[in-house]
This record gives sequence, C-alpha cells and structure tokens, in this order.
Amino acid sequence: MASKSTNSKKPAAQATAAKNGKNATAVGRTFAQMLDNKKFTSRVLQKQLRMSSRTVNNAKVDPGVLSLGDVFRLADLMKEPVELLMQELVAEIKQLPADLQPVQRTT
Repeated sequence: MASKSTNSKKPAAQATAAKNGKNATAVGRTFAQMLDNKKFTSRVLQKQLRMSSRTVNNAKVDPGVLSLGDVFRLADLMKEPVELLMQELVAEIKQLPADLQPVQRTT
C-alpha cells in the first residue's frame, strides 16, 4: 500500500504570510493576499468568480460575505485545494473586529 503524500500547499502559504509579516500559523493568507499574489485582473476575477468588482472589494475588507460557491470558484481559479482556502478564510474572519464578525456575541 502506497503511503499518503504529506506534501501540500500550506508551506507556500506560510512562506507568503511570513514574507508579508503575518503569523502564518494563525492567519495564513488573507483574501486580498490570495488575489494580489496571483495578479488576477479585475476582469478575470469578475468573470471567473461571477462577482462584481464591488463584491470583490467588499470581500477584501470582510471575507465573511463570500458564499461557499465563491470559495469553490476561487479555489478552482487559483488551482488550490478548497479546504486550504476555507481554512485561511475562516482564520481571517476570526481575526476581524467584533463589528465585522458574522455572529455578534453578547456576554
């Protein structure tokens, strides 16, 4: 039985995050960094993600506005595993200020 490969794209994401001054294990890449690192044109993003430029810009500030379909299309466009992108986006959302959190918690 062949052993499973442990090679993944996460080390590249960690290196990118570290280069940009982020704690790679806590946040990874942000949505904005994902787009900027690939140098996609606005037209390509709008067509491939089926999102308006306004929605793309809103998602750069608050990735919580992305739908699952948006994330799957982004993963396909970037040719990366959707699980990796989801993990990085969830980590970014958790780091947002309280007023941008998807669920407002009262204590």
